[in-house]
Amino acid sequence: VLATALAFPAALQAADEYAVDPVHSVVLAKIKHLNVSNFYARFNDVSGKVVVDEADPAKSSVEVVVKADSFDSNNEKRDQHVKSPDFLNVKQFPVITYKSTAIKKTGDQQYEVTGDLTLHGETKPVTASFTVVGNGKDPRGASIIGAETRFTFKRREFGMGFMLEGLSDEIEVIVSVEARKE
Repeated sequence: VLATALAFPAALQAADEYAVDPVHSVVLAKIKHLNVSNFYARFNDVSGKVVVDEADPAKSSVEVVVKADSFDSNNEKRDQHVKSPDFLNVKQFPVITYKSTAIKKTGDQQYEVTGDLTLHGETKPVTASFTVVGNGKDPRGASIIGAETRFTFKRREFGMGFMLEGLSDEIEVIVSVEARKE
């Protein structure tokens, strides 16, 4: 869910706005199955907005929106079960969002981003360390920036306690975002 792209090319002005590129961004989820293996799935519909303030990173912001119905585990039967009220309940909760509330630079290419994760009708604070992957120009000359993070949360805290005996409570999320200057 959840990403920031805070690479700061020298040419950036304060409060530059970027749109998350859905073709070059990904949100992956990892869960332990039957306590013997890790299982990965992805969300295929990711969008959002990144505001970058190079002079004062604390004034930057991130918003990532994931359509819950875009869950894809490469198995239609499993996908339909995960989208059901047992887990994501995509009819009642069609989107998963992350909206930053604070951003702090912690290293040369590292940022600590705190924000609100809304999933399955519950909103909880999540803090994650983002690593800047890079910045540059796309083939059309537009400025692009990118970053990646990993964080974990307990699904039970978001009201998803079904099958805790077979699936871990903890879910790791991997977010890699590329964004294009608007």
